[in-house]
Amino acid sequence: MSPREDEVASRAHLLPEEEAAGGSADPEAQAEAVLRESEERGDALLPLADGEQGPRPEDPDDREHRRSEETT
Repeated sequence: MSPREDEVASRAHLLPEEEAAGGSADPEAQAEAVLRESEERGDALLPLADGEQGPRPEDPDDREHRRSEETT
C-alpha cells in the first residue's frame, strides 16, 4: 500500500535536524519510502490486550507450543 499524497507532501518538509544534516536530493521520494516502511512495520504488529503492540506471527504454525509445566 502506498502512502497518500497528502502524507507524502507533509513528510517531505524536512525537519531542522534533517536540513542540518544536508537535506535530501529528493525529499518527496524519501518521504514516500519512510512512510511505506513505517506502514510495513505497523502491518507486522498485532494489538495486544494492554493496548500495546507485539509482533504478528508470520504463520500460525510458527508459534511455539508449550505446556504450562514446560514454562517454569
